[in-house]
Amino acid sequence: MMSTAIDIPERDKEALMHVADCARISREVMTYLIAEQLLGTTADICLISVDDVVAIHEAYAETYVDDPARLRTWSPITTSRFKYMIEWFNSYHRTHGRAPIIQEIDEENFGTLPEEVAACMERESMGETTPVGIQVE
Repeated sequence: MMSTAIDIPERDKEALMHVADCARISREVMTYLIAEQLLGTTADICLISVDDVVAIHEAYAETYVDDPARLRTWSPITTSRFKYMIEWFNSYHRTHGRAPIIQEIDEENFGTLPEEVAACMERESMGETTPVGIQVE
């Protein structure tokens, strides 16, 4: 059951679709999240708990119970990618104290949590090139 549509600016929809592409989540799933008013901007991604993803998937499945093609769109991989997308945005916020701007989101930097990138950069700036926990003699 789809919610009453709200007017989301086109630039925000485009930004969310860009995030879906980077996270390798179907645009159809992102369209559902927007239509259900779960997301309106990229900053809203931090408002969804990783624990909520299963319930969101169940609601999606109920909405499209009579549409097998749409049901196949949300696979277990989609669930994992959705959770990772949330984790990435939360990691970015913890690392930088703000949500990312669209120019900071691309497939390449989406592959690693921002906290991990920051920790690697910090180790490099301190001259440490060996991974943490490995003893060099």
